[in-house]
Amino acid sequence: MADRTRAGSSLTALREDLELIDRAIVLLLAERIHTAGKAIRCRSHLDGRVANPAQEARVLARAREWGASLGLSGELTNTVFRAMIEEGKERYLEALAPLVPPDLPQLDRKLRHSGPVPVVSVLRAKVSAPA
Repeated sequence: MADRTRAGSSLTALREDLELIDRAIVLLLAERIHTAGKAIRCRSHLDGRVANPAQEARVLARAREWGASLGLSGELTNTVFRAMIEEGKERYLEALAPLVPPDLPQLDRKLRHSGPVPVVSVLRAKVSAPA
């Protein structure tokens, strides 16, 4: 019986750790998309493009390399980072939508496309619960 109690409390602790990690992922995801939006805004002011395929390829390659060094599959890393990149572009375009006069045709997006750190202990110290 004592083993079950210990296992239950271990499972509870692991679930708490996972919740902290999940919260950190969401916070980092939001910050990454926000910062990417700033970069897209800067780039679009320079050359009118929302996308930069060469830069996206560099980001994806770098992420796959980092992921591989930690034992993550390239497919997982690529999927997650591709989704973040696309979300940043979509949010930027959505923010532009109210600025486009309704008598202009829809914007054609294709034209614009020319050993791990002990995270849980760090998160416990730095991530506060939502208010």
